[in-house]
Amino acid sequence: MSDAAKPYLQAIPMAAVLIAPDETLLCANDKALALLGDGIEGRNFVNALRQPVALQAVESCLRSKEAGSVRLLTSRDGQDTSYVLNCAYLETPQLQGALACFEDVTQQEIAGQMRRDFVANVSHELRTPFTALMGFIETLRGSARDDPAARSRFLDIMATEA
Repeated sequence: MSDAAKPYLQAIPMAAVLIAPDETLLCANDKALALLGDGIEGRNFVNALRQPVALQAVESCLRSKEAGSVRLLTSRDGQDTSYVLNCAYLETPQLQGALACFEDVTQQEIAGQMRRDFVANVSHELRTPFTALMGFIETLRGSARDDPAARSRFLDIMATEA
């Protein structure tokens, strides 16, 4: 049964494994073997997927026969990698079980963090001159209202800050 499924798994452009209803890992594509290690085929899937959220997602898919997904964070050789584990139940006359695919979302998460950092930096950089401008406006409305020298000096500073 696993030999028949192997070509289909190899066609999937991400790490993918097929898990039988008895929790045996039937087959894995080359990307999954590189990610999870050789020798996982024919063993209980728990030996390959060690993260509790991954185990729970596969068990839930096998039990309910419904698709689901979870986020995983792994660390390999000091490098953090983020995955979305998508599980779907397959049921054909020849084959049934959970198909689990590991989508590497590390670059999307890095880009998202860069965007958040950029927005935080920009807002901080804008907040400082705006705070100074607001202070000068309050002063010009108050004590410096009738002082032409102070008003001219504050307007020059405000122009620089702007």
